Amino acid sequence: MNKMRSTFICVCSCFFVLGWIGCAPNMVSVSKPSIQTVDKPEYEIQFEPLKQGGKAFTVFRLTISNLSDTPLQIDWHKSPYLFNGRRRGMFVSKDSEPGNVHDPEKRFETIAPSKTYSKNIAPLELITYAYSKTTHYVEMSPFSAGPIPSGQSGIHLTFKLNNREYTERVTVTIKETEQK
Repeated sequence: MNKMRSTFICVCSCFFVLGWIGCAPNMVSVSKPSIQTVDKPEYEIQFEPLKQGGKAFTVFRLTISNLSDTPLQIDWHKSPYLFNGRRRGMFVSKDSEPGNVHDPEKRFETIAPSKTYSKNIAPLELITYAYSKTTHYVEMSPFSAGPIPSGQSGIHLTFKLNNREYTERVTVTIKETEQK
């Protein structure tokens, strides 16, 4: 009788635990604003978190329009990832390779006058070097970009235009919310 009672309690406990796990909320990342824009007479910057194959943001799309009549030069070594107001390392992209992220030759990128540049970038600190098939990771050969955590994320973008150095802090707030 005690063995039967123990089995009954064990089975009921398993159903309770499985039911409780099944009721866990389905979380999804949201961004406020969905796209952050800086609009100046000489340039426009857009910073947008993107989901690529999952429910979490994994990369940012950085779009810069050079509205001037001179080249605009991004300094990637002076344009760190910001998380909750603090510098948290550099960004990488699909064309980055493990050995060249600190390469001085890859430091600058130039945008011609009256042209628009767009690139998907991910914080280096959130990169994994092994491909993962989970829904929160997206392959960015040779890297995989991990989920961007909840909080304020952004870029401290540094660039040269008309022989002058500019800096712009462009941020969005990412939150996990229950998907209904």
